[in-house]
Amino acid sequence: MKRGADGNQDLWMQNSRNEQFKVNLLISPVSFRNEISGFRGIAIDITNRVKLEQDLIARDRILHAVTLATQELMRSSDFSGPLANALGIIGTATAMDRVYCFVNTLDKQGRVVTVSQSAEWSADTAEPQIDNPNLQNIPAEAVELFLLPLRKKEPFLAIVRELPPSMTKELLDEQDIQSLLVLPVHIKERFWGFIGFDDCRQERLWSDIEQGLLELFAVSLAETIERKEAEEQIRSLYEGILDDLDTAQTIQNYILPSWVTRKSSLMISANYLPTEKIGGDLFDCIELTKNHYVVYMADISGHGVQAALIMTAVKSVIQMVVSGERQDLQPGRVLTKLNSLLSADLFHENYMTLCFCYIDLETMTLKALNAGHPPMVLLNSAKQTVKVLEGRGDIPLGWLPDYTYQDKGVETVSLEPDDVICLLTDGVFDSSNDEGTMLGVEQFYQSTVQKLLDVSSIMVPFTCYEILSEMGYHERSDDYTFAAISVSPDVRKPLQSRDGVTVGDDGAGRGDGMSGGDSGVSRGAGSAGRGDGMGGQFFHIAETVFSQVSPAAEACELYLHESGFSEMTIIKAKMVISEFLSNIIKHGYREKSKDVVLIQVDITDSLTVTFRDRACFWEMPPKEDSFSLFFDSLNQEKSHSGRGMQMIYSVTEDHSRRRCNQINETSFTIAINEERDFTDP
Repeated sequence: MKRGADGNQDLWMQNSRNEQFKVNLLISPVSFRNEISGFRGIAIDITNRVKLEQDLIARDRILHAVTLATQELMRSSDFSGPLANALGIIGTATAMDRVYCFVNTLDKQGRVVTVSQSAEWSADTAEPQIDNPNLQNIPAEAVELFLLPLRKKEPFLAIVRELPPSMTKELLDEQDIQSLLVLPVHIKERFWGFIGFDDCRQERLWSDIEQGLLELFAVSLAETIERKEAEEQIRSLYEGILDDLDTAQTIQNYILPSWVTRKSSLMISANYLPTEKIGGDLFDCIELTKNHYVVYMADISGHGVQAALIMTAVKSVIQMVVSGERQDLQPGRVLTKLNSLLSADLFHENYMTLCFCYIDLETMTLKALNAGHPPMVLLNSAKQTVKVLEGRGDIPLGWLPDYTYQDKGVETVSLEPDDVICLLTDGVFDSSNDEGTMLGVEQFYQSTVQKLLDVSSIMVPFTCYEILSEMGYHERSDDYTFAAISVSPDVRKPLQSRDGVTVGDDGAGRGDGMSGGDSGVSRGAGSAGRGDGMGGQFFHIAETVFSQVSPAAEACELYLHESGFSEMTIIKAKMVISEFLSNIIKHGYREKSKDVVLIQVDITDSLTVTFRDRACFWEMPPKEDSFSLFFDSLNQEKSHSGRGMQMIYSVTEDHSRRRCNQINETSFTIAINEERDFTDP
């Protein structure tokens, strides 16, 4: 009973049918001659109002729980944990004894074969059933009683006592369920499963409001599952695309020259960094003879897969046309044929800029035809000069299908022995800083290129990238491609023996470590260290497989032997090459495919061995205080990670290591003993 402030009270009353109902009783006095002579009472049936109030309170509570449960479902891609938490939120709000979720197994026609419990929340008043083996892989016929309405997207409500004898009733009795509400979960037209609400203490009758709100939760569950399945499909599709792109990237890297390549008389290094996994930049060097080469760089409009696919076809077409013109190669005629073929078969909405170069080392001349491409550059570190070839040019390929490229567009220049030919795409200077300011063509050619004069020709493409990043131009919207081509040392000057006699090119000491026949060795004069001003230089390109370690060391051994070094110095150099190349392969390429390492030997007042590789960067171990102590403390870990480096430290007097863009550059210096080296046999 509830007493009001004005004498009104809420009372429960019972009618003749023994039905209870609630009334609000209002009592007021009856006066006669200013005296209270009695009382008058009015009883108003407020059962519906009270029920409405209770329903509104329950509605707000359950609605809040549905909101929290839905948020819980969206927390993680791992669905099992959040689902159990969400069921707990709903169960607490509805004062249930048990809330659970079952998942259907469907056949190809979408019919339910079995049902299995996947998640559950239970109150202290009910025994948990999540580990009940009888609730796994239940045949559909065993629960057909409530599957029938669920298939039709209708709820199943029941007082278990009132159910007809069946397998379903037996299963419910085993779990001490007195009443339950089961709601279907349909994802589009697929009957995914259902959620159930058990009352194990009373025969509960569900109000329309409670049922409607819980149906809302079932819909939210269905939408969440649908969203997660869609996300998983997208994720799977995305991973498949990434795998395909990785494969395409591998194929493209195979099609393009390696980051360093030897073509008999030319040494080429290239830095290719597409904005996406693959891109449309293309470069290559075609060897016609030992003294005649075609070098080109192209940029196909667009980015990504389309440009990369076109690039693959373009490379084959260029190879075919150049091979057909090799006897009398004229750049204008080559580009005219290329333009006609590509415009007819490939370039429908695309076009291509191209810098096409013909190098003649007999006359030391370069003929270049630029078809809308950024100008090429000649760097000469000896003379500290930069020459930009931008005097002539023509339109890109694909603009006019019937266009004829004239010889007047060809620019012919003389090559100096120390010239480095630089080809690049506009992605090199189409970069911006954090403020959005573009580097631009003018600033790149007038100032940035000057900073490359004192850089080794091999490192020019990579150092350029580093310089631009240090200047703040690291935001790129286009593929970055930069190639540097230099005449090899053994072509610039003859190899001389210790007594000054020119050594013929008999192939001795040459070893490429490369497939396709590219030479990996370049030899210079071998009289360094004697005070006559002559220096020597040796290059070897080795694949990153252990079988290439011995050939690389042996190629160095032969070069040093021909140069007149003592056996002790040769042994030291061989050990440095063998051990460090093994370290690169072991520590740097554990997760990478096969690549190449450039080994360079320079002879000045000392012997310097330099390794350049694209492996991941790893820190070299510190030098042991005593090499003998190192062997005393040798253990299994050192045998894999430190032994080779300690051996190198023991025979070298200095070392350095740095990473420039993609390239690790490591140098070791071996002292030359004047009295022991360069002695007559």
